[in-house]
Amino acid sequence: MKRLVLLRRISQYFFFILFIYTLWSTTYPLKGLLPPELWFKINPLVVFITSISERIMLKGIFFSMIMVVLTLILGRFFCGWICPLGTSMDIVSTFRKNRLSKDTVNKKIRFPKFILLGLILLFAALGVQTAWILDPLVIMARFISLNLIPALTLLWDKIFILLIRSFSFNTGIYDFYRTLKSSVLGVNVYYFSHSAVILSFFLIVLGTSLVLSRFWCRSICPLGAVYAFLANFSLLRRAVKGCSGCKKGCSG
Repeated sequence: MKRLVLLRRISQYFFFILFIYTLWSTTYPLKGLLPPELWFKINPLVVFITSISERIMLKGIFFSMIMVVLTLILGRFFCGWICPLGTSMDIVSTFRKNRLSKDTVNKKIRFPKFILLGLILLFAALGVQTAWILDPLVIMARFISLNLIPALTLLWDKIFILLIRSFSFNTGIYDFYRTLKSSVLGVNVYYFSHSAVILSFFLIVLGTSLVLSRFWCRSICPLGAVYAFLANFSLLRRAVKGCSGCKKGCSG
């Protein structure tokens, strides 16, 4: 069991870093190895809802079907092993003092996400795309693109300039700084008026994990609702941490 937990942690951090790398390395004018749209092609919520609302068959639907098939075999592996937003919430949960683990609470809070999924499907049938608002990959991508990359780029740029000017580092550090400016620090950063709204929303999502571990995943996430529904028919079941005394794998 400990080995499985360790493997899960390694998988979480690997895909978390890979997600950040994909977005950062493809920020203009950089060209990364992985196209960022690949993450959204494996997202059945975004692909299927967009296909319904736009009345077209998106090319990425094949990749989404692979995720559906894998979920029917492995259960909700994406939520626990891959999702970068879920990993972020797990990190925040480590700072939570009171660990709420009552099965009755866990069961009651699961239903809102299915209601939200139903509303998203209804709007899609009417030609309105709303899946992008609450999708975990979209939330994470917006935060990284509009908040994390600009903030870290500005921070490191200021640090290097301060070091060079204050200590007259005109050789090694300056050359290193120039190398970074032609690569990871050389991205074109744009500041949008709604960046503060994106950051606030992201912090609220993470903050819910201080109340209950992965509260957003269990109660609100529409992609989680898709995987939870499919997991009811899976060959393997995933047990959610915090459900005490549960004999069955919990599909969330």
